[in-house]
Amino acid sequence: VRRNGARALRPAAVVVAAAVTLGGVLLALFPGMVHPWLDAIEAAAPAVQEAFLTPSERAVRRGSLESIERSGAMLDAAGMLQRDAQWGTRPVDEAQRERLTQFLAGRRELVAGDRMVLRTLRTHARQRQRWWLGIPMAVAGAGTVMVLVRRRARDYLAS
Repeated sequence: VRRNGARALRPAAVVVAAAVTLGGVLLALFPGMVHPWLDAIEAAAPAVQEAFLTPSERAVRRGSLESIERSGAMLDAAGMLQRDAQWGTRPVDEAQRERLTQFLAGRRELVAGDRMVLRTLRTHARQRQRWWLGIPMAVAGAGTVMVLVRRRARDYLAS
């Protein structure tokens, strides 16, 4: 880099631009596909996904996330009680044990339902992201690759 300046970084820039192009094309063509890069961005900044949801979908998303958090706390507490009962450290009669088992099963079903709602909302957001993120990424990435490759060819011919 010291000797050749920014030219030394051109191959890496071409690879990054090609990856952006590929990510954009895949998002535009296959929004239902798993996009780890977009999942990581949405995990770090949930507003990226929420920007592509309607106001009612945002409210449902927030409600589902809160429900999952509440249910997680309940499952942890009930799971500890169940373990204590299994190891005999806390006396629990058979009827309580059965209710506890049913509670855990029911609460796990509710969490699974909330997670399904979140997956559905992510699918809705991806359908919208394909146009507003995928196509611009593909165009910008391809344009950057073309510019960088042309400059490399021009530099090669000049030398």
